Amino acid sequence: MQANNKSNNKLYTIGNDTYSISQWERISGTYKSTIKTRLSRGWDIKKAVYGEPAIDINQISEYLVF
Repeated sequence: MQANNKSNNKLYTIGNDTYSISQWERISGTYKSTIKTRLSRGWDIKKAVYGEPAIDINQISEYLVF
Protein backbone atom coordinates (compact mmCIF):
# COMPACT_ATOMS: atom_id res chain seq x y z
CA MET A 1 0.00 0.00 0.00
CA GLN A 2 2.76 2.44 0.96
CA ALA A 3 4.67 1.78 -2.26
CA ASN A 4 1.70 3.04 -4.28
CA ASN A 5 1.93 6.42 -2.53
CA LYS A 6 5.48 7.18 -3.68
CA SER A 7 5.87 10.40 -5.63
CA ASN A 8 7.78 8.69 -8.46
CA ASN A 9 5.15 5.98 -8.96
CA LYS A 10 3.63 6.27 -12.43
CA LEU A 11 -0.16 6.00 -12.62
CA TYR A 12 -2.16 4.77 -15.60
CA THR A 13 -5.80 5.50 -16.38
CA ILE A 14 -8.36 3.27 -18.06
CA GLY A 15 -11.75 4.93 -18.23
CA ASN A 16 -12.26 6.64 -14.86
CA ASP A 17 -9.88 4.33 -12.97
CA THR A 18 -6.30 5.39 -12.24
CA TYR A 19 -3.86 2.92 -10.67
CA SER A 20 -0.21 1.90 -10.63
CA ILE A 21 0.96 -1.12 -12.62
CA SER A 22 1.01 -3.20 -9.43
CA GLN A 23 -2.59 -2.29 -8.74
CA TRP A 24 -3.61 -3.08 -12.32
CA GLU A 25 -1.91 -6.46 -11.87
CA ARG A 26 -4.10 -7.26 -8.85
CA ILE A 27 -7.25 -6.03 -10.62
CA SER A 28 -6.73 -7.79 -13.96
CA GLY A 29 -4.64 -10.83 -13.08
CA THR A 30 -2.10 -9.90 -15.75
CA TYR A 31 1.47 -10.05 -14.42
CA LYS A 32 3.05 -6.62 -14.00
CA SER A 33 6.08 -7.78 -15.99
CA THR A 34 3.74 -8.53 -18.89
CA ILE A 35 2.08 -5.13 -18.58
CA LYS A 36 5.48 -3.39 -18.49
CA THR A 37 6.73 -5.31 -21.52
CA ARG A 38 3.59 -4.52 -23.51
CA LEU A 39 3.84 -0.82 -22.61
CA SER A 40 7.51 -0.76 -23.66
CA ARG A 41 6.45 -2.18 -27.03
CA GLY A 42 4.01 0.69 -27.54
CA TRP A 43 0.73 -0.94 -26.51
CA ASP A 44 -1.88 1.37 -25.02
CA ILE A 45 -2.62 0.81 -21.34
CA LYS A 46 -5.99 -0.92 -21.82
CA LYS A 47 -4.55 -3.53 -24.19
CA ALA A 48 -1.44 -3.90 -22.01
CA VAL A 49 -3.58 -4.70 -18.96
CA TYR A 50 -6.35 -6.76 -20.54
CA GLY A 51 -4.69 -8.07 -23.72
CA GLU A 52 -5.78 -7.99 -27.31
CA PRO A 53 -9.43 -8.87 -27.90
CA ALA A 54 -10.06 -12.15 -29.70
CA ILE A 55 -10.89 -11.62 -33.35
CA ASP A 56 -12.58 -14.96 -34.00
CA ILE A 57 -13.53 -18.23 -32.32
CA ASN A 58 -10.34 -19.96 -33.49
CA GLN A 59 -8.30 -17.68 -31.23
CA ILE A 60 -10.20 -18.75 -28.12
CA SER A 61 -11.35 -22.25 -29.03
CA GLU A 62 -8.39 -23.88 -27.25
CA TYR A 63 -9.72 -22.43 -23.98
CA LEU A 64 -13.27 -23.68 -24.40
CA VAL A 65 -14.41 -26.87 -22.70
CA PHE A 66 -17.53 -28.68 -23.93
